[in-house]
Amino acid sequence: MLDELITKVTEAAEADDLNELNEACANLIAHLPSEAGAIEPEQARKVLKSLRSHRRFDQMRRVANACLVDGCVDVGVLHFLAQGMIELGEVFPAIHLLEKAVLEPNLDEGDRGELRGALGRAWKDLAIQSRGTRPDLAKNAVQEAFRHYREAWIADNETFTYQGINMVAVANWDRCDGRAFQALSDQQHDEADTAAKDIVEILTSRPCYAQENWDYATIGEALLGVGDQDEALNWYGAYAKREESAFALAGSARQLQQLWRADKEDWGKNILALIIGKLGLEPGAGFSVSPGTLQSLADIPKARHEAILGDIGAMTHRWLQKGLTAAKSVAIIFKDGQPHGTGFAVRGRDLDEAFGDEILLVTNSHVVSEPVYHNAATKAEATVEFELYSKGADDDIDFSVKEIVWQSSPKEHDVAVLRLSPSIPDDLEPRSLYEELPALTDEKKKRVYIIGHPSGREISFSFQDNELLDYELEAASAENSIAPCRIHYRTPTEPGSSGSPIFDQNWRIIGIHHAGGRIIQKLNGKDGVYAANEGLWIETMRRALREREQK
Repeated sequence: MLDELITKVTEAAEADDLNELNEACANLIAHLPSEAGAIEPEQARKVLKSLRSHRRFDQMRRVANACLVDGCVDVGVLHFLAQGMIELGEVFPAIHLLEKAVLEPNLDEGDRGELRGALGRAWKDLAIQSRGTRPDLAKNAVQEAFRHYREAWIADNETFTYQGINMVAVANWDRCDGRAFQALSDQQHDEADTAAKDIVEILTSRPCYAQENWDYATIGEALLGVGDQDEALNWYGAYAKREESAFALAGSARQLQQLWRADKEDWGKNILALIIGKLGLEPGAGFSVSPGTLQSLADIPKARHEAILGDIGAMTHRWLQKGLTAAKSVAIIFKDGQPHGTGFAVRGRDLDEAFGDEILLVTNSHVVSEPVYHNAATKAEATVEFELYSKGADDDIDFSVKEIVWQSSPKEHDVAVLRLSPSIPDDLEPRSLYEELPALTDEKKKRVYIIGHPSGREISFSFQDNELLDYELEAASAENSIAPCRIHYRTPTEPGSSGSPIFDQNWRIIGIHHAGGRIIQKLNGKDGVYAANEGLWIETMRRALREREQK
């Protein structure tokens, strides 16, 4: 039974259905206490490795914690738990957990080296986050990251080339990007330079059959450390061809951008193009719940909501019903009969008083436009269906696009406003547009929600890991600005989600979703990248639309 549950988790981790994955993880976690004896370390590591390779960090953290609670006292499981915490931004708790574990006197030296690698990663992330705002913290974090990577490398440089190359990368970042506080000494920089040369020699001297995929990226990075960017490109190219793990690919791209400033150099852009091209642009994290599931949640005790949907805050029956009502106005858009994107109904006067009480459909211009942007459907190719409105009716209503009232290119607001035929009925209850974005200054996390048709499936609600990350402050604060204002959030999406409405916590529309990726440049001039989805603020779009007649 346990092996079967583990197989279901590993299979779901590879698929795109987040519902299925969460259910598989929940079933495994629920079963563990009923099994005689603790889960075996090999079994636990197998399922956790699968979750990590597909970047399912929230699930990885939950399953790892459950295995430890079940009595699987294994340093590998603890390592996976700490990795999940680090990836989800829980850096300090991960550091405290790892600092204690790495000092265990009976610890195998191989495991100790792996734990030191995780500690180096945690301190490295903290250094990157605090540089420019907390120089003392950043300086200490650089020193700690270098120390942990170095100690693993010194202990066994044949085994711990991963830790060695990170020591090299941290030193490079300190030398180039850390001039304001330069945390490391000249001797430490010299030691890192020597390590880079040693890593190239160690790994290139191994026969091809003994080289792992990760070794190709490590050689490439070590070549950057010795200043040979052209040869580094060759090794990264071989790495991109071989590596299939999204976890590994995303880690490589993140390291190149954060510590090597690759996105600012021609050689770096070439290398990143190889990796990001293999990685893909869509997060593919999946949507969380269907309408039927959402309806059933109203009858589940609040204490279980967090286990099902993640930390999304207070939920009430009334709040859930509002979400279902909001979904009635969300439509699936077809191109020549095939699912193509999402749109949502809006009362005309919410966009411009000139439209009065007419109900219009809003989507991305890369979903429907004329002239066409990218692979958009033309007016003649597009048809529209409101799944929840038509469900239960004798005949589903198929809408066509009568007119594209206004559109803005994907480089601007990426929006198209459509007039449908027949007219959208009044009882469809379009949601109101809200002109303010949630404040980012409060300590409490702000959340946003998306309702759409992921991959052309039934209408779905996105709840998992749905934190509002940032938005362009200058565009948001400039009075009467019509410049596009990008919004970043972790709320999951999939292909087909383009054109979905972005809701605040009161089910008011604040934006329109249009893009996403595992490696997105942070906003407001901040250094670094993160996994994020991107939408555009509805208010600046409305301002631009209202000025259309003045141009």
